[in-house]
Amino acid sequence: MSLYDLHFHGDVPAATAELDFAVNVAARTPEWLLAPLRAEVDNLRDYPDHGLAAQAQEAIAAMHGVQAENVLLLNGAAEGFALLGRCEPRHPVVLSPGFTEPAAQLLDQGFEVELCRTAADFSLPPIPAAADMVVLGNPTNPTGRLYSAEEIAALRAPQRTVVVDEAFMDIAGDGQSVITQAAAGEYVVLRSLTKTFALAGLRCGYAVASPEILQRWARYRPHWPLSTLQYRAFLTVAAQGEEFLRQERQRLAAAKQRQCALLAPHARIHLPTSPAPFMLIEPRCHHPEQVRLALARDGISVRPCQSFPGLDERYWRLAVREEAAVRTLIDAFLEACATTTD
Repeated sequence: MSLYDLHFHGDVPAATAELDFAVNVAARTPEWLLAPLRAEVDNLRDYPDHGLAAQAQEAIAAMHGVQAENVLLLNGAAEGFALLGRCEPRHPVVLSPGFTEPAAQLLDQGFEVELCRTAADFSLPPIPAAADMVVLGNPTNPTGRLYSAEEIAALRAPQRTVVVDEAFMDIAGDGQSVITQAAAGEYVVLRSLTKTFALAGLRCGYAVASPEILQRWARYRPHWPLSTLQYRAFLTVAAQGEEFLRQERQRLAAAKQRQCALLAPHARIHLPTSPAPFMLIEPRCHHPEQVRLALARDGISVRPCQSFPGLDERYWRLAVREEAAVRTLIDAFLEACATTTD
């Protein structure tokens, strides 16, 4: 575990980039979402309204067909990872390669975390019988692996909490989501508005689970855990997000297909048909890290993967972008490959 920087995320290489492939967040926030947020700015003198908070919770619950008591609105899904320790697991297992924040949070809180490696095709591995918590992403970041609801169900065991990070499930489609079963107490599901709706700066996430787990988590939160703008974002997405998602899934699928076709001569692409808005690649070059740094000097960021246990500098994660941006990346990549030497 100490060999990996589990707190490293894609925003680091993207911080000064002119062309960003490192952050797997949509390129722009839709105007229909920005407009009500701008209008809400005039109300920021007042403390967040508890009635507005309740409306937002009920709206997200209705969006998924569950009860409000099964939903806890979070300051980003990352807050949910920070709250996992409140379940007091004795033997937590985190599947890897995968999003590193759950393991990082549990380790920071003093838990001994076992990393369980997926197979070469990123299929699910056997889980230690002693595991009383299992954490995984679906679709998984950075591999894009989408597990079926049946595969997720096979992870369950008596006295075991299965936590499923579904941050990208909205864009993948809800066919393999276990959010309904989470409301029945079978799982803990974490969701986010960050990725698809381009709200990384507003920190809007939520958990769906049994009321008992969510009440336990809520006891450790401040009196005003979220802001007025966050509640307005939840309400707006619940009211208007469905049609946007339908169109965005179609647009993303077409853009990803084009990106895979353009990149295929220059990289091995893992799981190219994944519905995730990113792809895991192995660039065809002798010195991937040197080439990545050369790209960074040219203002182009890609996500290095050596912070993901199970991967190394041979792997990059690329967000799906428009064709012109992909062609710019390829041109810069070929130039960097040509000028990089031993």
